[in-house]
Amino acid sequence: MMTKAIALAGMFNMNNFGDLLFPVVADHMLAPLGFSVVPVASTAEEPAILNALRPIGLDDFERSIDHFSGLVIGGGHMIHTQQIEHFIDSRERMPSWTGSGLWLGSSFLAAKKNLPILWNAPGMPHPLPQSRHKLANLAMQAANYCSVRDKGSANMLLQTGSGQIEIVPDTIGLIDEVWLRESLTADFRAFCRRTGLSGDERLVSVHARDRSLPNGDAESLAKAVSDLALKLDFVPVLHGLGQAHKDDETAQKLGRNMACRHIVYDQPETLREVVSLLANSAAYIGSSLHGYIVAEAYGQPAVLIGKPAYKKFAGYLDHSKQYENLFADWETGLAGLAPRLGQSRHEGKAVVARRNHEALKRAIKQHFSCMTTRLTQHAPEEKSIPQRDFVACYEENLQSGNATNWLYSPIY
Repeated sequence: MMTKAIALAGMFNMNNFGDLLFPVVADHMLAPLGFSVVPVASTAEEPAILNALRPIGLDDFERSIDHFSGLVIGGGHMIHTQQIEHFIDSRERMPSWTGSGLWLGSSFLAAKKNLPILWNAPGMPHPLPQSRHKLANLAMQAANYCSVRDKGSANMLLQTGSGQIEIVPDTIGLIDEVWLRESLTADFRAFCRRTGLSGDERLVSVHARDRSLPNGDAESLAKAVSDLALKLDFVPVLHGLGQAHKDDETAQKLGRNMACRHIVYDQPETLREVVSLLANSAAYIGSSLHGYIVAEAYGQPAVLIGKPAYKKFAGYLDHSKQYENLFADWETGLAGLAPRLGQSRHEGKAVVARRNHEALKRAIKQHFSCMTTRLTQHAPEEKSIPQRDFVACYEENLQSGNATNWLYSPIY
């Protein structure tokens, strides 16, 4: 069967665990139906971690657009028009137009060629400025299928005007069907060999972003984790899941202050290895939504630290209904971890896994089914009226803005 190339736009040149998983899940779900996923990022830098699909840049997408059969946008928190340096603190330099380019710029290119445009449940971090409402609404109307990952994002998008928006769980919730637990055994054993573990230790995966630290203090968090580890007999593995956000440096700070046996996991070798560790840890606790989602997908007890209180956290729990796993800070989160570890030890993984959210996974599968239907039913002969209206509005914005990077940067 000849495959059709589908462009998937997102932050795929950034060394950030969750972002790099989106193309893996999308490719797994679309490949059986004859579609191959090509990640598209602002630039073509290759992620440092193995198993991540290498992206092409937006300029490459423009040059090779005739070879594509559709555009998929997301996931991740990417529906915004801010200059990227004002939006995220990343050690990796990206063009200022990265935000608008990845969804508005790519949609413009696709609409000009009458390609089907589908939204893969991205998130929206904050309301768009009034000056962008018309353009954003027309971008939604030009899409053959529009979905976001939480009610908050949907409500903010609806402020731009009318539109049909589906609310779909973050697609990483399906990772346990992409990489089956038993297929990760070799990856987990390789991690144990490299870090001097026997494989019989009781591991707990811990992730902290600097913004989540108690008063910015790594030392106090390290002490609290060490005390609990010594009390409950586990080995903390300190993850640097978002290297682009300097999470590896936070893990190193914690490691320097730990008073128990621990592993500083700041340089993962592969995506599969990270997933294998989350799948085989006795529990997860941390401030990474995707660390939480992966651990929960494999049926492991998981605690999500909601500091800062991002709306995307509550948005995911609206799907899974596991509200009791969200804690306001590390003090309450660590207190909540203890009974979950005890429960896991006595019940065993099989019972814990049965509590996993099968309804959530069915919703994600239905989402991919809807996208493939739109891809196969799209008529390439004539550009739709919504796509023509969006292209016209986009070009009007470009004429009134700065000509630098004109294609990707309608004025902010």
